Amino acid sequence: NNSDDNPKFPCVYIHQLGSTESGNDLENNTINALYVAFQIETYSKTSQRDAKYVMSIVGDIFKSYGFSINEFPEFNNESSVYRCIMRVQRLVGSADEIVIK
Repeated sequence: NNSDDNPKFPCVYIHQLGSTESGNDLENNTINALYVAFQIETYSKTSQRDAKYVMSIVGDIFKSYGFSINEFPEFNNESSVYRCIMRVQRLVGSADEIVIK
């Protein structure tokens, strides 16, 4: 077994949410654009502040790709693992290139 049973912290989990098609024409035979969305979760064993700090770095990266931040809820963490969640989305056209600025 190559997996490590002890998780490493801080941790970042990125999950792609469902995409929605946009910019349909009358023929509706091509995909012209998609609204893509991701949910990002950061975890820390030290403090909520550290989880937020890691999230701010991840948020800056997604902003550099042109994503909008939709949600940044707060959590009352009662365990020894602190968590932050953020959702981002972006309209990606069929000819768009996602480039870090």
